Amino acid sequence: MGAPPGFQQLQTRLIDHLRQRVRQGRMSERSLARLVRYSQPHVHNVLKGRRMLTAELADRVLLSLGIPLVSLLTREELGGVGPPGPVEFAAAPVLQGRLGAGAAFPLLGQEASRYFLPQRLLAAAVSPSVVQLDSRETAMSPFLEPGDWVLLDCSPAVRRRPLFEHAYAVSWNAKGYVARCRVVSGALILVADNSRPSSEIPSQIPLAGHNILDIVKGKIVWAGREL
Repeated sequence: MGAPPGFQQLQTRLIDHLRQRVRQGRMSERSLARLVRYSQPHVHNVLKGRRMLTAELADRVLLSLGIPLVSLLTREELGGVGPPGPVEFAAAPVLQGRLGAGAAFPLLGQEASRYFLPQRLLAAAVSPSVVQLDSRETAMSPFLEPGDWVLLDCSPAVRRRPLFEHAYAVSWNAKGYVARCRVVSGALILVADNSRPSSEIPSQIPLAGHNILDIVKGKIVWAGREL
């Protein structure tokens, strides 16, 4: 077994690994910054060698991207045992507009950009889309905070049978809401975690004469925060 590398050497290997991902188009600097909750300029400067990769940022990178620390070691350093493979990323469409607070519902199917997430997260959504919550959206606080990015599963199966255990993106009268919901006696019942949301959400929506798929637009299966 070879001599263990020092922290500075592991820093260099981690940065090289991130640079390679960006060069290969497997993720962007912007999506990396969102995942680790650092500003994009800071991440850019770290990748360019203009700023130091701190232990705190390195820990966030390893945790957010699912990179085992041992994957930064060589086969020789591991005593001839190969390191585990890297986590694969995939892109999901980002919806135009902001979700919630009674604002106009984002245009589903209109892709403004792509948001890179680990494939293990996207596996939780049969039909994935990513959207940012409105800066005033507080109905699900503190579970979801204003400005959070959320991953929606827009598949019809989960939208037809909403459950109170989950949060959903809801459209009613062309306005967007975020709430827990469930069908009870021919109506869609909406419940907020926050007793004092920034905007009033409808307590129930009648389903008679309406297609529930036009109302329940997606189930929230992941949330992230950009700082």
